[in-house]
Amino acid sequence: MEFLYQNCFWDHESLFTMPVMSADAKSSCTMFASYDEPEVVTIANLQVDSKVRGEGRGRELLQFCEKMARQKMFDKIQLKAQSGSWMMKWYIREGYEPFSEDDSTGVMYTWLEKDLNKEPRNTSFFA
Repeated sequence: MEFLYQNCFWDHESLFTMPVMSADAKSSCTMFASYDEPEVVTIANLQVDSKVRGEGRGRELLQFCEKMARQKMFDKIQLKAQSGSWMMKWYIREGYEPFSEDDSTGVMYTWLEKDLNKEPRNTSFFA
């Protein structure tokens, strides 16, 4: 799968923001980093068109983002998912580990992270 992206650098709130989209526009997300934690990149709004779910598009997009983060020398990727959701379980299978919870919106979310300096591990046995 080919992905399109654009680096956008900011002076005030974000160190950088990078929208990422598959060439066919069926999957997308946004990566960003802040001045507060310049070694961490956050993935937000990871989406896959319902018509192509189950084809591995989400995994390809996540792996592309991890590759880009490594190239840009980030140490960690963080993201959040609704606590207990299938999405949270999927991120855990992809090697992300829960580290914090947030209920500031009235819905419980779990923050997860992946250390990009560690070798990827196979967690399929535990999924």
